This record gives sequence, structure tokens and C-alpha cells, in this order.
Amino acid sequence: MKSFVLTHKAEEDLDAIDEYVAERFGNAVAERVTERLFESFALLAEQPGIGTQRLQWTSEEVLFWPVPGTPALIVYRDTTPLEVLRVWNGRQDPREIEGNLSE
Repeated sequence: MKSFVLTHKAEEDLDAIDEYVAERFGNAVAERVTERLFESFALLAEQPGIGTQRLQWTSEEVLFWPVPGTPALIVYRDTTPLEVLRVWNGRQDPREIEGNLSE
């Protein structure tokens, strides 16, 4: 099994998502969302090429993966281990990703 790492910003994103979902929909739903996110991280670590570039959003060499059943968009680098840069809220303007990827 290949591995992944989360940047500090990605960890902050996860905390914010968990808090928001728990407040709105309850802890059980928040746990399912978190589980789905971590399943996606593991999938990307195993098959990093399944993401897509979005040059209209950022010139950085990163890939994007929409998490099924959520508005989340994983922004990552195909490195070893896979580096999860952000877990972006898909309802936010994706053009704001530029400049918001580094620590």
C-alpha cells in the first residue's frame, strides 16, 4: 500500500470540514465524510494519475480529484509519498486556489 502525507493546510481544511459537517448534519455524517476523504487519499496514493490538471485554476504542477458524494476537491502532488496540499471546498471559487497551496 502506497502512502500519503497531508500538509498543514490540508489538515486545517479537514478540521474545518469536520467541524462544519458535524454542526450542520451531526457527528455520524461528519465521520462518514472524513472516512470518504481518507478513502480518496488512499486511492490517489495507489493511482495518482487519475486526477486532472486544471491550468485555468493554477499554474502549479498539481492534480485535482473531486471526492464522490461531497463538495470536496483534493488538491495534490504526484510525489512519493503522495502530498495532499489542500482539501478545497468545491463551492469556493477554484480560481482562489492559486497562491493558497503552499504552507
